[in-house]
Formats: sequence, C-alpha cells, structure tokens
Amino acid sequence: MPAEMTSLPQIRSGHDIEAEVRRELLAVKGVSIASLVVRRIPNGVCLQGILLRENDSMDLCEIIRRIPGIAEVQNHTVQCIDAAAADCVVSGAE
Repeated sequence: MPAEMTSLPQIRSGHDIEAEVRRELLAVKGVSIASLVVRRIPNGVCLQGILLRENDSMDLCEIIRRIPGIAEVQNHTVQCIDAAAADCVVSGAE
C-alpha cells in the first residue's frame, strides 16, 4: 500500500502555482513584477498584471511553459520596457 501512495501525482494548489510562476519570472535577468495575478485555467494559467523589463527579447509564455503541468498561457499582462514608462504605468494603476 505505501508504494501506491508514493506513485500518486501531487496536486498543487493555486498558491503553489502562483509561487512557481513568480519564481520563474524573477529568475529572468532584467525582469521585475509590479503586480501579478495568476489564475488556473484548463492545462495552464492566465496572467494579469504589470511586468517591468529591461528589454523586449523575453518570451513570457515560453518561460512559464517550463513549469511542469503548464501547457497553455493566456498573457494579459502590461509589459513596460524602460524605467520611465514603468513609473508612469505603476503610478497610473493605483
């Protein structure tokens, strides 16, 4: 019986998935999160919020799909490329 218990897949909570998405994004050089909401959808996640980036060469969806169990990413984020634009967007969002 204990062998059967260890072979069951782990069920991750919404909080666990959100934490994994945040960790994955923050591991990318030049990316910071002003605000982020992660919602589970079938086969993946829906992202909403504001990301601040140093350049536009990052493929957000590709980065998030590295997380096991996430095949689909619906990206509804606002992404600011330079610091001046980021200050404007963050100030206007409050």
